[in-house]
Amino acid sequence: MKVDEIEKKLTQIEQEKSQILIEDKENKQKISDLEVEIQEQYKSFISSQKEYQDIDQALIKKNNLEEQMSELKQVYSIITTSWQQGESKLLQSEFAQKIFKFIQEKTKREIKNKYLIYSSAESGLNRKTFWDSVDKKCNLLMIFKSTSQYIFGGFSPCQWIQSSRQYQADESLSSFLFSQTQDQIYPLLSSNFSSAIMNDDSYISFGYQDIKISYDFQNGSSLLGGTYQCNQYKINNYQNHLFGQATPNIKECEILMITFKNK
Repeated sequence: MKVDEIEKKLTQIEQEKSQILIEDKENKQKISDLEVEIQEQYKSFISSQKEYQDIDQALIKKNNLEEQMSELKQVYSIITTSWQQGESKLLQSEFAQKIFKFIQEKTKREIKNKYLIYSSAESGLNRKTFWDSVDKKCNLLMIFKSTSQYIFGGFSPCQWIQSSRQYQADESLSSFLFSQTQDQIYPLLSSNFSSAIMNDDSYISFGYQDIKISYDFQNGSSLLGGTYQCNQYKINNYQNHLFGQATPNIKECEILMITFKNK
């Protein structure tokens, strides 16, 4: 092979090598560009996925709220129900103010309104009218008068639910019992906050056994001091202390629903 042919061949090889290097560089750049594009597409995908998740969560929340509102309308008949503001006829004015002040101190909230949602004098003293008035409601002040003329009762922020058959906890410790006859208030013991009230088909119950009134409003019992504190007072007969006798023998009952101003 001639020298000039060899040189020509070498030149051709060098050109091919340069072309390969150029193409390799271009390919590397293309690969790099593709990697960047893939990263951008992935970020866009993640962002879109999050948006879809947010939309799904918003739709779920919306559906839940609609279901809750529907239930509330059924339970409380929001559109047609109008509660009348009222005061208790069983509580004396001075003792009533003492009770309301104690409620505000325990809840750390200012009372806005008091609604008389149940009066046995108007609605009758029976299980149906009682539960029709209190079911699903909270912040209720229940006032009872026995045939011995003893006036007593209790307040709890807990919700009264007819069908739950379980204790309701009051972590705020704002539940309490009272006796107007004895001029005494019995706060919820912190050790027994989990049993402030008992939703029961057979009895109206505060605490374990502190107040237990059957739905004939005659039978029941009281062992004051089990869940609500009473050792700050000298009590001779714990079973008769609230009722004036061993059994409730309720003559009258009133229930006030308390509402509070926004904090």
